[in-house]
Amino acid sequence: MSDKIDTQAQSIRDSKGLLTVPNKDPKSYAPFNRDELYVRTVFSDKEVQELKAIIKECLREFHMTNY
Repeated sequence: MSDKIDTQAQSIRDSKGLLTVPNKDPKSYAPFNRDELYVRTVFSDKEVQELKAIIKECLREFHMTNY
């Protein structure tokens, strides 16, 4: 029996020992680099423009019938 309380099944053992890797020191990770980010979009630029046009038209119709 282990001395630790295993709350997330992270202390699994096999014939060679522990199967999990100990946590790294948070300061050992490289700093965050914003230049490596890229934008992930669901819609293409043309689809975005079309959706905006549809929404604007719906809003115009909503405001015209509401007054």
